[in-house]
Amino acid sequence: MMCNNYDCDYCSKCSHAVFFGDGLDTNGKKWQWTFNPRFGPLFLRQDRTEMQRQPRQASKAWEVFEIWHNNKILAGGIKDGKR
Repeated sequence: MMCNNYDCDYCSKCSHAVFFGDGLDTNGKKWQWTFNPRFGPLFLRQDRTEMQRQPRQASKAWEVFEIWHNNKILAGGIKDGKR
């Protein structure tokens, strides 16, 4: 599938696509990130600036991200460049 094949003229699989996502972990902490299919997620602070240290692999942030990624990106749930 190439760009402009989506109703919104925006391809979620292209390297130029950037999406914002967020979610709560099991402790109620809110995580935010931007996601680029080529480079992956970049976790953000509350003011939406880049976290200087990204969450470790064992962090609950990754569970939250994976749920979002599976539901929104892989399942085609994003239609307008938003979550």
